[in-house]
Amino acid sequence: MKNDIKRTKPKLFKGNKVTRVLNKGFNDYPDEKCWVILQSINPEFETAKLPKEIKECYIGRHERNYIQIKSDLISSLHCKLFYKYKDVNNQNSPIEVYITDTSTNGTFVNGQIIGKGKTKQLYHGQEIEFIINSKRGHSQAYIVIIPRENEFNGEYEKSIEEDYQIGELLGSGNFADVRKGIHRYRCKCVAIKILEKQKLMLKSSSKMVISLEREINILKSIKHRNIIQIYDVYEDEKYVYLVLELVEGGELFDRIKQKSLTEPQARKVMKQLFEALEYLHNQGIAHRDLKPENILLDDNEEFKIKISDFGLARFVDENFYMRTLCGTLTYAAPEVTNIMKNKEGKYTIAVDMWSCGVILFVCLCGYLPFNEGQQLKKDTILFRSPYWDKISDEAKDLVKGLLTVDPSKRLTVRQALEHPFIVESEDMKNPRKRILEEASQDVLSPGESTSSLVIKSSKNFSPSRSLSSLSINEEPSAKRHMSKK
Repeated sequence: MKNDIKRTKPKLFKGNKVTRVLNKGFNDYPDEKCWVILQSINPEFETAKLPKEIKECYIGRHERNYIQIKSDLISSLHCKLFYKYKDVNNQNSPIEVYITDTSTNGTFVNGQIIGKGKTKQLYHGQEIEFIINSKRGHSQAYIVIIPRENEFNGEYEKSIEEDYQIGELLGSGNFADVRKGIHRYRCKCVAIKILEKQKLMLKSSSKMVISLEREINILKSIKHRNIIQIYDVYEDEKYVYLVLELVEGGELFDRIKQKSLTEPQARKVMKQLFEALEYLHNQGIAHRDLKPENILLDDNEEFKIKISDFGLARFVDENFYMRTLCGTLTYAAPEVTNIMKNKEGKYTIAVDMWSCGVILFVCLCGYLPFNEGQQLKKDTILFRSPYWDKISDEAKDLVKGLLTVDPSKRLTVRQALEHPFIVESEDMKNPRKRILEEASQDVLSPGESTSSLVIKSSKNFSPSRSLSSLSINEEPSAKRHMSKK
């Protein structure tokens, strides 16, 4: 007599799991032997390591898939993961991971549907999602981990997506967008300046290519705590990507618009600015476009600054004369604006010191000393009441030393760093003062037209050159907000 024995199928899905991995033994493999790791970020899904001997990984409802998902919303063959070598003829070249969507209800990467029949390259740190419950929508399932050994090989050019996840828009201008980025392996936040090649190559924009190349070369050659650092440069068929240090405290421009700085605050800003300029000038670099919009504030430390935007900077030596009209005219030295007026002229790195004088001026009082298209006159009054009544003589002396028309008599960056306002002498009652007899005559020299910046004396003066109406519109307004949150 035969025994009637009921044979039951082994339970494929344990506990609250909706997935089953065909070979869990591979999960004991070391990471470097795997081409991808699907790390579960949902308790309903199981982690799966895929060693290189498994060239394809099928995911779906059918039990023959390597990863089986128990849900009527999952297609029998929902999607396929596979890898290939960047150089098909060289198995030592980096591995690239792809996913093909073959589903009806969709396979999602970072919240975006791939589309049936479409293939998408996967990058380290991205998330794969599925719809397993119609009420919940698509659920996060896996985070993609691509072991670094398989992702990187120095002799092969990488795309920016391999290293960085590109996120929110920080700012936008005529030639570039700036987005926040996160390094996929180090989790470091950066600013990514994205320039469209088609716009750069327009005839009218040919100078932008030169400016971009100059900016890259200069940023690569310098490293200073008060200067924005460049980490890397990428390019593809359509774009050039500059990966820059991210500074999230906004621009000095916006801080001054809210309220003028106190003298201690201005001292801290200017000391750092002078130290960065001394470094640049010693490297033979003139910035040529210093202004509050190009000075960024670190949100981790009050009034810690970073100089940015080196598109107009260039390599020079101490005695090298430049002849190009550039920069923002309201911050430009007389010898620069003289080129615009007379169609000729020359200047040196001393132009940066004049710009510093204008920056210090607006930091302390909140308006510009000069308007674009004006000139210095004999009766020019720089320090008008009541705006300057409470400003110290040391601060005024430094402003005058920087806003000296004759560049040979203008304060150098070393002299500025040693000025009593910056040094903040302990004996403030009898501070060491700089003698500015000749320089003061230069600032107010009668009849001189070495500058195209003019200020006419007016009894009805009001600070109409407030920062809300400056000709700070020389650059696209969005560009001034590139590193804002």
